[in-house]
Amino acid sequence: INRLAHQGLKAEFVRGQFDYESGGEGLKTLMARTDNQLDALICVNDLMAIGAMDTARNIIGRKVPGELSITGFDGVSPATWEAYQLTTIRQPVRRMTQAAVAMLLERIESPDISPEQRVFAGELLSGRSARLLRVASPALCGFPGTCVIAGCGAIWAQSIHSRTSMPRSTGWIASTC
Repeated sequence: INRLAHQGLKAEFVRGQFDYESGGEGLKTLMARTDNQLDALICVNDLMAIGAMDTARNIIGRKVPGELSITGFDGVSPATWEAYQLTTIRQPVRRMTQAAVAMLLERIESPDISPEQRVFAGELLSGRSARLLRVASPALCGFPGTCVIAGCGAIWAQSIHSRTSMPRSTGWIASTC
């Protein structure tokens, strides 16, 4: 949020239920809050993004990505369907699961070991739901590597790293220009 503010961008948040319906409802709420000036929407999972895409196209009448960029986070199969071609991040679920099990077994064997956090790189799946610009400046997003900017400037920092214990309290990040 601080990086968005530093770039002169305003971020709005709406909590969702991580399902298709809350994707559409969240988009409607954000459109109302931004006086229909929403440029980019970043959803915490693909199902919400798909719900938002359907709502944008079929109810609100916005073209995706021409008038509204929408991105997700998961890399689930429906995101690749021809009707969606969602721009998303595929998480390394198998590696994350193996690490979680190994960490749990270590904790059972040695309950007093220090807490541990492991970071995994996600894979950007460039679909057709967002206008993307790659920026090679780590200073812009605060992460090493390449950042992805959706629309006119919503920084998608999740395109660089995925954590095993990602907070699930916020359902949306949106940017207005």
